[in-house]
Amino acid sequence: QRQFHLAFHELKNELRLTIDYYGELFLSLYETSGLVVQSEGDEPALRIKDSKHRPFFVHGNSNTIVRERDMALFNSPLPKNKRRTTERVTGLTFDDMCCTGKVAGPWCSSMMTEEHSAAYYSEGEGESGEESGAVQSDVDYSEVAPEDVVVRLVTAASNISPMYCETFLSILHFYERMPDVLGWGDEELRHGNHNRKLFHLERLLQEIPEHEVVVFMDAKDVNMNAWDHEHFVDVFRSFRADIVFSGERNCYPKDPAYCKPEVRAGPPGAIQWFLNSGLFAGRAGALRKFVAVAREQDAGERNSDQRQFHLAFHELKNELRLTIDYYGELFLSLYETSGLVVQSEGDEPALRIKDSKHRPFFVHG
Repeated sequence: QRQFHLAFHELKNELRLTIDYYGELFLSLYETSGLVVQSEGDEPALRIKDSKHRPFFVHGNSNTIVRERDMALFNSPLPKNKRRTTERVTGLTFDDMCCTGKVAGPWCSSMMTEEHSAAYYSEGEGESGEESGAVQSDVDYSEVAPEDVVVRLVTAASNISPMYCETFLSILHFYERMPDVLGWGDEELRHGNHNRKLFHLERLLQEIPEHEVVVFMDAKDVNMNAWDHEHFVDVFRSFRADIVFSGERNCYPKDPAYCKPEVRAGPPGAIQWFLNSGLFAGRAGALRKFVAVAREQDAGERNSDQRQFHLAFHELKNELRLTIDYYGELFLSLYETSGLVVQSEGDEPALRIKDSKHRPFFVHG
């Protein structure tokens, strides 16, 4: 882009060069909040609010329908019983992390009406803690009813960020309590050392009974899209795997060791093929083994935990039951999925996969 800037100025008197100032052909979405609206009707498309232009291409989040979904969540008060305290890792509340300084938004108690505030903080309801009736002992969960399986939602976040708050808010909307937040205050994690995420996760896994199901999600660009405890357990079990990783259509970071053409082919009807480390679910015992091996892998020049996961997947694929969520039943990565995903009709904002009608529990991107 710097090269283009310089060439533009060098050639502006020799060639007829111009910028699409009004977004008639192309629109870059950065800092356009409030200028762009979603078209009404069944066709998901963006229009420029004042001019009504519908640009042919948009640059930014290619799945901008997600933003429309998010705005429906972010600009309305949460229903009652939304638990706003992290489970036990940080002890911080949602307000501690997301209602300070520049990140404060309409979801914050300080900006609510009295009625909204009462809905958030109903006395005697929504206390933090384990689900009632959940099995806590180290038992074989394959023999346990879905409603009694402990599912632990975990993420990693080092500092206050609006992107984290968007993720937390989507979790509160569907899951009704905050996840375990790992790495809060970790300056190395804050500055891009993704191996620290694995460090904190490995420490947590040492404390968890091996048959508990742990769901890990990145905090910056993942949102919860649905939640039903029993249905999640049923879908997870249907994979007959120790760990299920989200897939994605792009292989990153590039490496011939795992970016192979036969992987891209995938099983029939697959919509995502390559491992994505931003979303995964597994039994704690298997994850303990996997994360320990992943931490030993070379993270490469980009210090990528995803590269470590690719390499660990191939090292352990004959030792653990590992699989990719090829059809987006649990997890969906939105990169390059334009046209495959639609917003559900009705009052509940959510994304569905167009052909299969699957409503993934988490979306990444």
